[in-house]
Amino acid sequence: MKIDSFVNNFLEFEKKNQLFDWKIDTIPIWELIRFKMVGKLEPAYNPAFRSPGKKLSMKLVELKFFLLNFIFRNPFRIKKRVDSIFINHPRRKFNTDSGFYEDTYTDSFLNFIPNNSSYIVLENFYHFLPVNTKNLFYLDKIVYFKKFLKILNTYKLKDNELTKIKTIENKFNKEFGVNIKDLEKFIREEIIAYNYFYKTLTKLFLRLRPNRLIIVVSYDGLNKIACLVAKNLNIPVYELQHGTVGRYHLGYNYPSGVNVTSFPDFFVSWGTFWTEKTKFPTQCKIIFAGFPYLNNQKKNFGKAIKQKQILIISQLSLDVAYFALELSKLTSYKILFKPHPREYSQIKTKYSFLENINNIEILDDPKINIYNYYNTSEYVLGSSSTALIEALSFSVKLIIVKFPGWEYFGELKEDNVFFVNSVEETVKLFSESKVDSVVYKERFFIEISNQEFVYKLLS
Repeated sequence: MKIDSFVNNFLEFEKKNQLFDWKIDTIPIWELIRFKMVGKLEPAYNPAFRSPGKKLSMKLVELKFFLLNFIFRNPFRIKKRVDSIFINHPRRKFNTDSGFYEDTYTDSFLNFIPNNSSYIVLENFYHFLPVNTKNLFYLDKIVYFKKFLKILNTYKLKDNELTKIKTIENKFNKEFGVNIKDLEKFIREEIIAYNYFYKTLTKLFLRLRPNRLIIVVSYDGLNKIACLVAKNLNIPVYELQHGTVGRYHLGYNYPSGVNVTSFPDFFVSWGTFWTEKTKFPTQCKIIFAGFPYLNNQKKNFGKAIKQKQILIISQLSLDVAYFALELSKLTSYKILFKPHPREYSQIKTKYSFLENINNIEILDDPKINIYNYYNTSEYVLGSSSTALIEALSFSVKLIIVKFPGWEYFGELKEDNVFFVNSVEETVKLFSESKVDSVVYKERFFIEISNQEFVYKLLS
């Protein structure tokens, strides 16, 4: 099933079965499990789907640090109110200039928040060190305890609720050709987590009394519950864009006319390209404010002389890697292969077939600055990564291979971006003089100062 057909079928399925009206003990259960269900259904629309493998190693959150975090970075010990609460993105990038791990979606502008506007940053797992984020606190206390509660899994569902769950499970399996068998267990675990998170976050927000909650990934389970808590306390919720949205991302597309209680009030977008065809919930308003981190990186790099090299960006599946291998046999260009951040622990095994190839270099250091390679590469190639669009800011020639997910960027045809089906088509592009560098357009990333961004966010 093609991704556009899948998305349309999914939205229609939700509407037909009135899933947004489905509640268990007043809990909007479908809203909580929706995006995780999308993940379970991915094999239905992505024929190249493979398990992404292990997430970032939990060794990054060694238990020996738990006590220290509980004492020194425990937000429940804060006694003063704050104007803003940020819940950042847990996957930080290493900044080779500063020597710190940074959250690229918040750290770049936090220092521009006026002194008379107080804030804290909450982080959920994967605590990279060292960091230089001010007012940073960890949610380890509630996250660890939630894991303990899920192991017990003592929540009991009523007979009519069990019947409803089984009915939905059967309909999903029939509609999308999958074989989900654990929906009941899955829902019980989500309810246990919800009850604990909701109660605990309510206490925290009542203590801190913020004017706004600003999150990065709204479809994350904890963030959804934080959003529900905030709205119940009349605290407006903002989401900062962290990646591709568009009409195929089911974290942001909903059936028409649906008011989603766990979705933010405001979506802070990088530019019009990302949101013009996205079907946000009815209550969500869009704020166009750009991407401060990208703007800062552009300023840091002068215009470099392009080298005869192709930067190829992976998106978890092996398709792009095998494409790089075949391409290396037909071109004299140097190929730089950039794995997805979640693949670094698997590079030696997953991409062993790319090693010892003369014109392929695997960028296997998680601390590299990809923007440096945007700046020096003549071409950037991939299928569905947001990084491809970021590369446009550095005057690259962008080639998108039509592997599953390429449809996210199908609207880019008029912007001198090149779509290919094969290695041969790609090689042909290299020899055609009409292939010019892509002209950067602000509809992708609005260019404003950090001060202007903060003003838009906090005003």
